Amino acid sequence: MATAFQLIDRVAYLKRYLMSGKSLLAAASLIACLTACGAAKTNLEPARTSVPIRLPPTWTPSLAASAVPASTEIPASTYTPVPGFTGISELTFTPVPVLTQPAYPTNDSIGQMLEQFEEALSSPDGRWVAYRERRKIRVVNEETTRVWTLPCELFVECSVLLPVIWSRGSQFLYFAPAPLRNGAPSGISIFTAVARIEVRSGTWELVLPDSDRYYDFTISPDYDYMAYTQSIGFLPGKPSVVMGVLRLKSGRVEEQFTLAGSFAGNIVWSPYKHRFIFQTQDPQKGSSIVYFDMESGVLKYILRDEPYDLHVSVWGEDNVALLRKTAWLNHAKTDWLLNPFTGEITSP
Repeated sequence: MATAFQLIDRVAYLKRYLMSGKSLLAAASLIACLTACGAAKTNLEPARTSVPIRLPPTWTPSLAASAVPASTEIPASTYTPVPGFTGISELTFTPVPVLTQPAYPTNDSIGQMLEQFEEALSSPDGRWVAYRERRKIRVVNEETTRVWTLPCELFVECSVLLPVIWSRGSQFLYFAPAPLRNGAPSGISIFTAVARIEVRSGTWELVLPDSDRYYDFTISPDYDYMAYTQSIGFLPGKPSVVMGVLRLKSGRVEEQFTLAGSFAGNIVWSPYKHRFIFQTQDPQKGSSIVYFDMESGVLKYILRDEPYDLHVSVWGEDNVALLRKTAWLNHAKTDWLLNPFTGEITSP
């Protein structure tokens, strides 16, 4: 069947044919063929829409359809306990020595998050670009024949929408909304949901559902898993955070743990195996860094209750991570090399 571009070529040919003074009867036959053979199929061409194709503007995702279960404490029998601990729910903090001045964690702003995530994010194959605008993302292919527009209005709470990472094969773009408020510690991103769009069809889906328990997430170097954290922020009683691992192909949650804390995130994967470190923070007690190995099931603190903002930027091929400490008292910044397995820190 003829495409719209083929129809245009045939009309141009008809014009030239008529201008040459040849048979009008042949021209009439050509017009009849165009009508019968091609016109009915022109609507198969992709349209540029204000929201992803196949989804109405008012589509609201259902939390029940999400692959992520409600947060619960994991029974001790479902994981390999850390030596000395009887269960994640029983982990407690060692009190921080009394400070002579109030300790105030330094907080990221929306502006700092905008600096962290690029305004234009190209796909690995170079055929697509995701452009970040104030409250939407435009995903455009190199021929500019398809433009997908992702607006903030797709989510319950969204101040800015950020393109975060492409899949290795350039099939999916992962993107996330950031909330109107952002009180997270340095290095921890705050997202209200995580979604992805299949750029060839324009269809999209939630990976982590809309929630007021804010997320941070990172995809493993082999693109098989997503590690995520979910924080409840400041609540009375015993605040807690959730760390989980999601298999991207199936959407299944492989691991999930509940720990004490108000914030969690800044997840950094090992370049070699399925292991990573992440940080938690309780502004009343301190910041900690936790190590998790998917193969062995080992979960342990490597730094605990320090009166700093702790920002891990990279886990290098030499199996050393870069760590920046920002003191709560005077906001002094110091840089260190961190052993992700032992928590030992040395000067760079």
